[in-house]
Amino acid sequence: MSEITSRSGCPMSAMCRGMAAKPHSGLSGLAMMLPGLVLICFGILVLIYPQVLAWLIGAVLIAMGLGALFMVKAMRNFAARMDSGMVK
Repeated sequence: MSEITSRSGCPMSAMCRGMAAKPHSGLSGLAMMLPGLVLICFGILVLIYPQVLAWLIGAVLIAMGLGALFMVKAMRNFAARMDSGMVK
């Protein structure tokens, strides 16, 4: 099952080792923490003003509806290209 190669270890471990060895700047660290900070702020806002939760749920439902419409359009375009023979 396993191949014998000149390199030891899997490629993923080498990639992870390389990512861990690189020093991260302060800006990239903040960018990775930003979604968590935004969620905490929204949670505090909902605790203070519970009616915000209804607005957030409404916004998410609208965004999901728009995403579904765009997905349907993309699938129709893909099906039309399949029917016309453009995609093999």
